[in-house]
Amino acid sequence: RGMAIILDIVLNHAFGRCPLVRLYNEDTYGPPTDENIWLNPRAKHDFNVGYDFNHESNFTKEYVDRVTSYWIEEYHIDGFRFDLSKGFTQKNTIGNVGAWGAYDASRVALLKRMADEIWTIDPDNYVILEHFADNSEERELADYGMMLWGNMNGAFVSTGRGNTTNIRGLYHGDRSFSDPHLIGYMESHDEERVVFEVLEREDDLTKALDRSKLNAVFFFLVPGQKMIWQFGEVGYDEELNNDRLGIKPPHWEYGDDPERSSLRDVYTSLMNLRSKTDYVEDTYFSWNPEGALKWIHLDHPQVKIAAFGNFWRDTELEETVTFPAAGTWYNYYSGQAINVEDPLNHPMSLSAGEVQVYTSMPIENYIENNPFPEVSNPGPTVYSALQIIENPVQDILSFTYPDGQERIVLYDLAGKRLFEITPEEGENMNSLDVSELPTGVYILSAEVNKEVQSQKFIKK
Repeated sequence: RGMAIILDIVLNHAFGRCPLVRLYNEDTYGPPTDENIWLNPRAKHDFNVGYDFNHESNFTKEYVDRVTSYWIEEYHIDGFRFDLSKGFTQKNTIGNVGAWGAYDASRVALLKRMADEIWTIDPDNYVILEHFADNSEERELADYGMMLWGNMNGAFVSTGRGNTTNIRGLYHGDRSFSDPHLIGYMESHDEERVVFEVLEREDDLTKALDRSKLNAVFFFLVPGQKMIWQFGEVGYDEELNNDRLGIKPPHWEYGDDPERSSLRDVYTSLMNLRSKTDYVEDTYFSWNPEGALKWIHLDHPQVKIAAFGNFWRDTELEETVTFPAAGTWYNYYSGQAINVEDPLNHPMSLSAGEVQVYTSMPIENYIENNPFPEVSNPGPTVYSALQIIENPVQDILSFTYPDGQERIVLYDLAGKRLFEITPEEGENMNSLDVSELPTGVYILSAEVNKEVQSQKFIKK
């Protein structure tokens, strides 16, 4: 079904019941002895739990390779997330956590060796590290082909509470990674949920969910890999209670709550925008991740996208913002059009916690309803004089168009330009043969005086 299965695997440590411990250990389930060929008698770093593997040992290297190869060859696992990978070292940093996170050439060599063995069996296998080491080390591992966990929980809890916290760490380019190998996340099994934390400070679920929409836009429209945690898309707000392994009850009923399902619609729209188009990529991306007014530009050759968010808790913003280009822009969620005459100084009003996403042409937003019903700065409404005569369409698309039109363009819902006609190409400007198009929904646009008027139609 196109789903990758990734195994979360723990090879930093083992516990007393592990056979590799018990072969050479004290008492029944005690610590490894000096004779143990896999494990250290004493841990090498402060965050170790259980008993610490000696990754310099050839026996441990062979064990790691046998474990990973077995999962790939027998179960066709598509990748591994290595727990506490920063512990794959024999450098003794007990009592100095800062030294443990500093660049460690021996650890880098061990992880590269392990990854090479995995990629010998399956060149496309995902190697994901829960590392949190010095950026120079993470950058080297990322550029080698591994992927690094990017914990943004603290930052997005803070923005969810109405602070203007810098979220720059979400973008791999700002960490000088050559490839998008940073897996950014707002929540995982190790942290309290964002909505739970927000509600601890302010008992207002509506506001917490609205600010989660703001977070979502500035999470998913940043290029690079992303992880969401179970039910985060509906504002899961159960307490972790310092029990990472405790039962966290599912809340399927959250999907029936209009406010929570509205947040899910935002997630759906943004995830589909990422997966069904190539708009959210490094080549087209720029942003301002700091301060109260944060913005994102995606300057794609087919369609440009601009997002603006007010991260103040209680303060409305009256600002001039920058768009990638002048012309007509469309609210991604409501479809409302605005006219941007000066793209470097367009006036915009954003209420506290409000976010707006605009596109340079109408594109599919992948949801049925507008999850942002209030549009604070709609600008002049554009009433289209372009009319499709019969809809749905079987073979011939017939339409009327406004005076002064310069071209007629047909797009698919991903924004791909399929067909274009201009007055110079012929006198018949009121019909198109669409018999060869696959069944689906399309957009017909007429460009008039540098403005775009569009209508959707269904091809049967």
